[in-house]
Amino acid sequence: MDKVRVALVGAGGIANGAHCPALAELSDVEMAAICDVVPEAARQTAEKFGIPKVHRDYREMIEQADPDAVYVLVRAHQMYDIADLALKSGKDIFLEKPPGVTGEQTRQLMHTAAAHDCLTAVGFQRRFTPITVECLRRVRERGTVYQVLVSFLKWLEEGAGFYGGSDILFGDVIHIVDTMRWMAGAEAVDVYSDVKARDTSFASAHNAFVRFSNGAIGLLQSNHRVGGRQLRFEIHGDRISCVIAPEESAVIHEAGKEPERLDAAELAGGPEPFRIGFLQENRHFIDCVKAGRQPDTNLADALNTMKLCDAIMQSSPAWTED
Repeated sequence: MDKVRVALVGAGGIANGAHCPALAELSDVEMAAICDVVPEAARQTAEKFGIPKVHRDYREMIEQADPDAVYVLVRAHQMYDIADLALKSGKDIFLEKPPGVTGEQTRQLMHTAAAHDCLTAVGFQRRFTPITVECLRRVRERGTVYQVLVSFLKWLEEGAGFYGGSDILFGDVIHIVDTMRWMAGAEAVDVYSDVKARDTSFASAHNAFVRFSNGAIGLLQSNHRVGGRQLRFEIHGDRISCVIAPEESAVIHEAGKEPERLDAAELAGGPEPFRIGFLQENRHFIDCVKAGRQPDTNLADALNTMKLCDAIMQSSPAWTED
């Protein structure tokens, strides 16, 4: 196909700030229709990005627009029915994260996609951040990945811990859980964790030690009751270490050499949606639709990230409110 026709469900922040700007950059994509339960939001987004058709009902939109792919850009508790209908209509789908409230929802969508021969992708855009991709490539060039560290720190007010039907771990920290899996290059075999509520009614701190099947070790640190937003990755291998602030820069340390600094904006070649992976993950999904191959972040793969989130919760002593 020359152009991939997409229809979008959801005209909120993630659509306007990430996916629509990215798709608008791709000359082989036609944004054919958009829908939202708030008609004015859909109209404004359509006008901004030149989308010709606006709907309120996703069922009507999918039937009338007959797209090649459907973007489901809604909260976790709204996702399942929309994705299920799209798959049963034979449409490839892109889901924002998390791909359901539970791993079982993800599993059922995975089976539905297989039954209808559909391609699927989940919005784990941190895998596509150019600076992280380059650092991982450099470490793997040298051989084995020994250790990976992922750290995500924030400040959230009390009452902000409910992520549209999902908690902080599945709704937000899941990004670095998936990044840890991807950087390690294998699946978890042992998980030791500690989950706590820090002066909140919700679990706000997640720490985990993960042993992967290839021998790599993962360390995860997340706390949403600290001084401010900080995101940091580390990848350590044979005589090489990469320390990454993926939205800003990275430093590569190789034994016997001076440290090398990489700039995130320079590698991405564009503004923030490019720098943090949204353009690249959309390019990957569209390329996969055109080639008829499963994206790297397909539902079967995403299910393993959901399982690892479950393991982090289940391996921790019952979390307590400090």
